[in-house]
Amino acid sequence: MRVLVIGSYPPPAHGEANRTVATVHRLGAQGDDVEVLSRRGSAAQLRGQISGPIGALLVWWHGRRYDAVVVQIESGAPLRVSHGRRARVDRLVDCVSWGLALRAVRSVTMVVPDTDVVPRSVGGRSGRFLWTAADHLLVSNERGRRRLVDEGGAPEARIELPAVAATPSRTADDGWADVSDAAAVMERVQRRAAEDRRAARRGTLDAGV
Repeated sequence: MRVLVIGSYPPPAHGEANRTVATVHRLGAQGDDVEVLSRRGSAAQLRGQISGPIGALLVWWHGRRYDAVVVQIESGAPLRVSHGRRARVDRLVDCVSWGLALRAVRSVTMVVPDTDVVPRSVGGRSGRFLWTAADHLLVSNERGRRRLVDEGGAPEARIELPAVAATPSRTADDGWADVSDAAAVMERVQRRAAEDRRAARRGTLDAGV
């Protein structure tokens, strides 16, 4: 299956970028063909805006070519962080544009490690329009699940728990902090995914013995 992942991506390696790498690794270990859309300067195959209406347009444009789309919910994406009088308008525009874009692509999954990073909370009519665009929501804890259901209006049947760690699984001690170019990132992801697939096959063979 061809999957497009949207989120922060190394370089540089940091918490949210490491979470995206972990998602790519998990999907690759399942045998999926994964590509990433991230900000300019990253090691992603596709680069551009990943927040606001321009980001939504890019996701719609690229996402139509994939079997599934995975959106990492971060502190500045897909919703922009804004303040003052424009904050409410920006929130409405972002939720509507992303809600429409995600409804136009196939099999949308949102990975939500921390609901507290969502600008202006997860609730309201605009928030509900965003969350209900997802076919699946992966959350890290019961509090996040309850907030998405009670405040965000997300269908409870679409939420999976637990799915992601509140703390990134790939830290500086785990070999990602020194990544500096696209080739290094993809080489490590592909190598670890191949190792996972081999381990899974060995487990299946052992179980059949």
